[in-house]
Amino acid sequence: MLVTTEVAGAVDGRTQEQNVGKVVRAAEQELRRLLQQRAEVTQRIGAIKRTLAGLADLLGYSILDDDLGDLLGSRAANRNSGFTRACRLVLVNSSVPLNAHQVCEQVQQKFPQLIAHHRAPLSSVSTVLRRLADYGEARSLHPQKGPRLWEWIADTGPDSGASFSQVAERRASQM
Repeated sequence: MLVTTEVAGAVDGRTQEQNVGKVVRAAEQELRRLLQQRAEVTQRIGAIKRTLAGLADLLGYSILDDDLGDLLGSRAANRNSGFTRACRLVLVNSSVPLNAHQVCEQVQQKFPQLIAHHRAPLSSVSTVLRRLADYGEARSLHPQKGPRLWEWIADTGPDSGASFSQVAERRASQM
């Protein structure tokens, strides 16, 4: 009888491990599926935001009502729109990765009232870019030469499928 109990316990242990393994695999598959869906939705949101921001740049921000401007995060006339939103908008509207200095220059050009009170604007921009990466909205690219580059993570522009070296070559030819 003792042998039968030990064998039954070993079989139950293996069955339990198999069941736990199945649950873990199913949860992993579901997580991967949801992360892929999130990436696709984020990409579509980025494309729509870029389209609306481009239209607002061309036609003026008056085409956006307050709610849409808040969703877009690009109410340039609104002083309360925030420094982070300004940096985000610069990345969203860029078709190529930018370094922190370039983002700072564009924020200065487009939102001078937001950058005026910063003692070290480049440092502030760098901090915001790191936070946007932490939020999953931007990513940093580390070239072998030159400063770190930043791009909107939902980029669907002509460089979205390009390798880093291809993007770097295009950027070098544009300078």
